Amino acid sequence: MPGIVFTGKTSPFGIQPVSSKNWQVGSLSYSDIFTETHSLIPTSYRFLLETANSSGIPITNIASIDGITHGIYKVEGGLNLSGADYTFGSGNFVILVHGDLNINRRIRVPVGSTAVFSASGNITVNRALGEASTDGITTTIEGLYSADNDFVADGTNSCPTIDKRLNVAGSVIANAGRGGGSFKNYRTLCGGNTSNPSVSFIERPDFMLNYPSLVRQTIRAWQDMAP
Repeated sequence: MPGIVFTGKTSPFGIQPVSSKNWQVGSLSYSDIFTETHSLIPTSYRFLLETANSSGIPITNIASIDGITHGIYKVEGGLNLSGADYTFGSGNFVILVHGDLNINRRIRVPVGSTAVFSASGNITVNRALGEASTDGITTTIEGLYSADNDFVADGTNSCPTIDKRLNVAGSVIANAGRGGGSFKNYRTLCGGNTSNPSVSFIERPDFMLNYPSLVRQTIRAWQDMAP
């Protein structure tokens, strides 16, 4: 019994057989998700893309989210969300953005549905999008927003100009690709900063109950063992 070789995506053996049985897990033909992406945040673009591909889940290429039904979608070259307020329909939506995601419109997700945006670049919310400084109820964007690099709450950030308040119903993740990104808040309420936040988060526990299995991760543990 020669054993099984685990190599991840790139096999050190090239095209040569790894043993008399040629048993292996990994290589370009049989890439191993666990060994290749376990260091990434589970909402990162690459993690979700490779998980869907390895699981045989179909991904539909789109240029706009308008009119899509529940499913997994991919946008190449970045995505600009502009126009009137957008409300997702019934079901679970996963939008993988290969590039930057720029949000210039309100995003609504009804109870019972979920929406996940995962961008390989930055996610930026336009400074014109937001609420009055004292409004902690009206939501600006809803869903889960994961940026492999930076999540940016754009603003003027220069008093006496008061920026709009960004209210997020759901979750925001920055540096999902573990490459050094961060949450960047460029909004200020000037004198109102002492009594109100320029960015606030509103709980959506229904999201946690309804996220698709692609996003809802099982707890795993691993250990390096001596050969």
